[in-house]
Amino acid sequence: NNLKFVEFNNKYELLLAQYKHIKQEKSVLVKEVKKLRQQIIDKDALKTEILTKMSDNELLHKSKCEEYEEEINTLKTQHSDIVDHIKLLIDTLSECNNKIESFSDT
Repeated sequence: NNLKFVEFNNKYELLLAQYKHIKQEKSVLVKEVKKLRQQIIDKDALKTEILTKMSDNELLHKSKCEEYEEEINTLKTQHSDIVDHIKLLIDTLSECNNKIESFSDT
């Protein structure tokens, strides 16, 4: 009877040691899971921040492109006006030149 009790006690001690070991491993795993969850939260926050910056940069880029398009159109209009003015000056000078030549012929 005493032998069975010792055997039972040894089994109990072995199971208790295994239980403590498993409990310790579980604690380590729970801490690791918490750490990994925090990393996921941090990465999601960083991802959101990056996407927001990208969106802001995209809007800024679009705005700048529109500004540049307006400036290009303004410069095209000014260029066209200058070319028209130069043509008018050339026509006027040509007409003056023709009148001078006509006057000198007489």
